Amino acid sequence: MKRNLYFCFYSLLLVLVFFSVVSSDVKAQNSCDYEKIGQAPLKDVGGFLLVTVTLNGRHFNMVVDTGSEGSLISPGGAKLLNLPIDPNRQTVVQGPRGGQELVQNVLIQRMGLGKLTIGPLSVPLGNLPSSPRLDIPVIGLIGADILSHFDLEFNVQAGILSFWHVESYSMLCHVPPFWGDNMQSVPLKMVGHRPFVDVKVDHKPLVALLDSGARSRIVAFDTALKIGVPYHILTQDPGGIASGVDMRSTRYYWHKFKSFQLGDDIEPNPTLTVSPLHDSMNMLIGSDWFATRHVWVSYARQKLFFMNNAVKGK
Repeated sequence: MKRNLYFCFYSLLLVLVFFSVVSSDVKAQNSCDYEKIGQAPLKDVGGFLLVTVTLNGRHFNMVVDTGSEGSLISPGGAKLLNLPIDPNRQTVVQGPRGGQELVQNVLIQRMGLGKLTIGPLSVPLGNLPSSPRLDIPVIGLIGADILSHFDLEFNVQAGILSFWHVESYSMLCHVPPFWGDNMQSVPLKMVGHRPFVDVKVDHKPLVALLDSGARSRIVAFDTALKIGVPYHILTQDPGGIASGVDMRSTRYYWHKFKSFQLGDDIEPNPTLTVSPLHDSMNMLIGSDWFATRHVWVSYARQKLFFMNNAVKGK
């Protein structure tokens, strides 16, 4: 009898342990863990989205560039900080218009973004085509090699870039932000570490690179012609000459389109930049779009969450 009671008790204990393990597994598979691990001051200076970083105990500005596969530091910045050359690594730097160059890397022991510390890093040297002259100098850009390790919350209006750690255990769970009914979300398509989204320009479907490092939204020259902009009209639009990190100069135009749409957010009669782009890329979504919206780039869930500030204020 004692043996039977012991067996029943032992069996019940095993059942309880089993259900406890299953319950824990189910909970893990249907939960989302997220934590805000840092934030840094974010400024929009003439279309440059700049974040203040700490290198070797000194403050500098760097461009936040979701459209760049890697980060970059200027030769002047490396000299100012006396950064050593990385003897084991070089990088091919490619600009938005296709030029390529093999460059040296330098070693950065620590980079501070608010209370968040990153490093050590091996970062390629490269010239910034243009940047604002500020009391705190702009010495480079932070690319997707660093940014893609976090979820990024851009609040340009509030002047804050937040870094989130997100672990999603279930495709069914809802990852923040919880911004109410005006929030939209669209899928991201990742190419390497660079995020792409589906958009429409003049009701024509295009694929655009989410590029916070670009100073404006840019439609590829060939794409503009394909969606119906006449060549003779486009080449008479106002514009100028610009260059990328590859330092190759190219002509750009400002053209007024009928509409720009991302998700359900439709902007009528936008003036967009038109310029040659590489990789058969249709379009870049630049800082002018970020500046008027609250934006969450979720690398963990491969989604873009955003809310138009104009709609939010209504």
